[in-house]
Amino acid sequence: MRSMELIWPEADAWTSLERALSPAIDHARAALPELEAITIRPGPADGPQLTLTDSGLLLRADILGPGMHARTDRDWLASEGPVLAPLALDRWRRAAGLLLEGLILHRLARQHGCAPSALPLSWRTLGWAAEWVDRLDPELGWLWQPAVGLLSAPQRGLAAAPRRAAWLFRWLATEGRAVSAEALLSWAPAPAEWAAFGAWCRDRTHGPDAGCPVTLPIAAPGKPPAEAEPLSHHPVAFTADAAGLRLHGPALAETACLAGGTMRVLALGSVEGEKIVMQQSPGVASGTWSLASGELGQRVGAARGVELVLRNDGVVDISLANAFVGPVSGDVLSLASRFGASGFGGGRWSATALDPVVGSGALTFTELTIEHLTIHPRKGLKFALPGQAWLERLRNALNRLNNRPLRYTLRGRELRLETSLRGSDLMLRLERAR
Repeated sequence: MRSMELIWPEADAWTSLERALSPAIDHARAALPELEAITIRPGPADGPQLTLTDSGLLLRADILGPGMHARTDRDWLASEGPVLAPLALDRWRRAAGLLLEGLILHRLARQHGCAPSALPLSWRTLGWAAEWVDRLDPELGWLWQPAVGLLSAPQRGLAAAPRRAAWLFRWLATEGRAVSAEALLSWAPAPAEWAAFGAWCRDRTHGPDAGCPVTLPIAAPGKPPAEAEPLSHHPVAFTADAAGLRLHGPALAETACLAGGTMRVLALGSVEGEKIVMQQSPGVASGTWSLASGELGQRVGAARGVELVLRNDGVVDISLANAFVGPVSGDVLSLASRFGASGFGGGRWSATALDPVVGSGALTFTELTIEHLTIHPRKGLKFALPGQAWLERLRNALNRLNNRPLRYTLRGRELRLETSLRGSDLMLRLERAR
């Protein structure tokens, strides 16, 4: 089989570049024996650095100089600063990497039976070729700039920064799941793979940072985005309020955070390609609830006029307006039809468990109390009497609920609270007031 021949432009600057790239050319001839004659021509000054043609490739002429760096790398140095300066590619390493990428992509087009100019230059093909370049000639440092972007700005998807996908293919290879050239054009990572890859990237012991000559900056966690670019990662961290917090979306397994806790999670952009919306919701439904009924063991009770406001800051407001709570029996119902109680109180609350099933978990009340309770007739004379005896009984009941985890179940507009009280099962049923 003939050795690959590279046909360079007839100009002194290109001839000098050819001599400087002879080690890379030797690597390519050994690794890509299927290729024969490849013609290299200067590309337009405002075009891409690398363009495939059916007979060869175009290389943008700014890799010829002047200066140490091509335009792209000068811009990169200016934006990244002196700490990452050792990772900037000089013109010769930039040219070698582009040359090797172009030859690998020519071979890929041949394997797929299409003209090189028709091969889609996407995160699949460019990432796959870039990873191969790094294996052919690791001293180029071809993947360090993509690694910087992958860790410092992971919210940018692979469609916008396709060479970052080289690290995805590198990770798959280390996992024993390398993607073949034949399967490449239709392959996409499963959501679980994309999540595992994101975690690996941020692992300084095993990820891209492990072999880097400088310490790579890793993006600090922030708030969940309203939208996520396809194939992106979003480090998220925030402290949940009293209601706790759930984060969910099509490409993100639901993650829950308890009251006062800090959630750190890598939210995922869509694998399939479209943008997705990530949603946040309270772990427990805060808002205004009316006590409707309850059960204590075999005793069934009913209630009216009792409202609880569960605020996200952890405060509970309790109000009684013409209220009555008691067992469903003739004498009690008769009393409830003639008298009511009014007063106000409050306390604190927080979500203390969030089950995997949405709408279930546990919450805990503290400091619950009622003040200024009065008893008054529902009809007739307009008078109100201090309800000291009833107030003490009510305070005792609330004290028994303080610091006791209550299992909750939220179904539509109904909230059920359940616990064990003095050997009997207690259930309180609340309805959404507004």
